[in-house]
Amino acid sequence: MKAIIAGLVLIAEVLDALPQGTVIFNNRLGRTEHVYCGPYDGHLWLVGTTGGPLAGSTTYASLLGISGYARTDSGMVAGDLGTALGDGTATNFRTGAAAGTIVATTATFSNIPRDAPTATFEMVAWDNSSGLYSTWALASVAWQDGLIYAGASGLFNFTVPIGGDVNTPPNWGNITPGQSTSFTIIFWPEPSTLGLFGLAVGVWAVMRGKRVR
Repeated sequence: MKAIIAGLVLIAEVLDALPQGTVIFNNRLGRTEHVYCGPYDGHLWLVGTTGGPLAGSTTYASLLGISGYARTDSGMVAGDLGTALGDGTATNFRTGAAAGTIVATTATFSNIPRDAPTATFEMVAWDNSSGLYSTWALASVAWQDGLIYAGASGLFNFTVPIGGDVNTPPNWGNITPGQSTSFTIIFWPEPSTLGLFGLAVGVWAVMRGKRVR
């Protein structure tokens, strides 16, 4: 029995030593920062707006983070949001009057210490209507390949302490003055369009080469 208790205590100590900094992931506060998609039909649409290119519930969002002041997104990981989406790392968007904002949750980070004085974050969002891209790791590749809508807010730094043993989790709205989490999800051409464009470029190159000879 003593050995079991000692083992449990050791496990608890190990878990307690792991970084577990927390942030409330929410962009619907007194100062709302919206996420848009477009251009589509000549203008931008709030994610979740009826008639827009992204309905909302199948548009996912994650919060990436890293301890300290970072200038690139290298080494960033998605926070654990405790949801059923994206292995717990994703939340989705609200609709109606709350379009453009996410379903709020708390993000817990394995790479940011509790009560860390500073940390760098980036909000990312993507279309998962196909059901194929449940995490940002999968979606970011599909985005770069021009297969889905996706976007990122860009890096920004929290200058308030991260949640932990002493501090309560700061809200997503408490960002450094002058920075904004509003961003636009890039609207890529359909894959078929990209293919036709590549074919056209190839034909042009061949014809140009023949003329040169």
